[in-house]
Amino acid sequence: MKRSALAALAVVGIALTGCAANNDDAVTTEPAAVTEQAPQATAEPVEQEETSLHETPEPTAEEDMHAHPLGSRTEPLGVGEVAPLGAMWDVTLSASEGVPAGQDGDEYLMEDELPAEGEERLIATFEFTFLGQPDDAEAPQEFSMVTFVGESGQTYEAGSYLVPEDREDLSQVGDLYGGASGAGDVAAIVPADEVDGGAWRVEYYDPAAWEPIVAYFASMES
Repeated sequence: MKRSALAALAVVGIALTGCAANNDDAVTTEPAAVTEQAPQATAEPVEQEETSLHETPEPTAEEDMHAHPLGSRTEPLGVGEVAPLGAMWDVTLSASEGVPAGQDGDEYLMEDELPAEGEERLIATFEFTFLGQPDDAEAPQEFSMVTFVGESGQTYEAGSYLVPEDREDLSQVGDLYGGASGAGDVAAIVPADEVDGGAWRVEYYDPAAWEPIVAYFASMES
């Protein structure tokens, strides 16, 4: 009887072992296959032009003119160009030329007031426009002075008394009301080698700004 029971238990044990083996086979799974991905394309860096923070574009001729509305000794304004002398006056060089001695009225000048050998008498015509109110008036020569700066940098006096009698000098221009213009001549005795590269210098003392405003004009018409 005991042997039969033991034999039965042995058969049950063998059966359970077989089931366990079958369960192990069912649970076992194969590892998932790894899919290889194609490498992604990398964008090429875009080349940029090197620019300097301090680099500025070259000004055009028109921009350069507006940047220096009063001209300079080495780059003076030309005939017909307008220089603003503050808020109250505009001045324009209408003409500039050399005039020989022997003109009407020269006999009233002192000998040292006439051009000597190697010198030239230059005469410039300036037009002043007063920009004040219609009821305000002012004379061009009241706060302004004209001189000539030679090529070497030396300054020469210019005056109305050197202008021939048949021409109207600047001192004869009276008070101008707002919007009115007046023109007159000034003259200077200058060494001939100082004319080229020289410039007329118009200085206006601006009472409102408490400082002089200076404009430069070419010595001769180009």
